[in-house]
Amino acid sequence: MASGLAVILSDLYDPAGFERGINTLRYNKFEPFVVHIVDEHEAKPKLAGDVLLYDCETGDEREVTVTAKVLEKFEGVYRQYLDDIERFCTSKQVPYIRADVQQPFDELILRVFRRGGFLR
Repeated sequence: MASGLAVILSDLYDPAGFERGINTLRYNKFEPFVVHIVDEHEAKPKLAGDVLLYDCETGDEREVTVTAKVLEKFEGVYRQYLDDIERFCTSKQVPYIRADVQQPFDELILRVFRRGGFLR
């Protein structure tokens, strides 16, 4: 018997990985439902030349020279990351929705409710 529904609204960025949190919910008999908050603009940042990247969550800084080739590689890695998250959720039978920040909130809620079987 399930302990209940656990809706996760997150960008899922965690240096330690997102999997452990979802698995902890599953192992404790919750039914996780992942709403992955993404910004499709992140796949193609408007950067060029020498930049200092700052991680606002960890405080880490890194100097990077951004070229067209670096941006191309970054987009590939970003897309792979998104696919890996969806693949993980699918393999664990965890409902997953990718929600772009540009999507109107009411449309997102309808998608979540329909995907979760709350609405027909």
